[in-house]
Amino acid sequence: DTKDNIVTADGEVVVIYQDYYLSAKKASYDRNSGELELFGNVRATKGENIKLLGEYAKLNIAKKERLFRPFYMLEQNSDVWLSAAEGYAKENDLSIKSGITSGCNPNKPLWKMEFTSSDYNSETKWLNLYNARIYIYDIPLFYTPYFGYSLDTTRRTGLLPPMLGVSD
Repeated sequence: DTKDNIVTADGEVVVIYQDYYLSAKKASYDRNSGELELFGNVRATKGENIKLLGEYAKLNIAKKERLFRPFYMLEQNSDVWLSAAEGYAKENDLSIKSGITSGCNPNKPLWKMEFTSSDYNSETKWLNLYNARIYIYDIPLFYTPYFGYSLDTTRRTGLLPPMLGVSD
């Protein structure tokens, strides 16, 4: 439906914008401000490797701003996921306050890192975690005020993402 400069769609809505594919139960787009709001079972896919999930999303196409609540992101190349109450992105920079990240099963991860804030650059694929606490299952193992690592295979200096395994 269109009324004045507000376009609304209800039902299974699909929005395609540049390399984003977005779906939700309901959508509203304001032509004046360039704001797109998505409601209910929001799914966003960017390119081939990043998937975002939430119940509410607000995107300002003109300002290149994106807000997701709750926030869940899966970076498929590295199998790393991030989960938080809210994620805010402007252009290539993503900010998350208080969340969890891991490379294990999201339902019951073997290891996880909880953090108070985080920033991620989708162009460089570099993730910074602040006040990170590393857990094995639910047992706290290590605290560091800063932990940064790459979510791709580009050669860089620094620590590699932790990998756990079993062998004889």
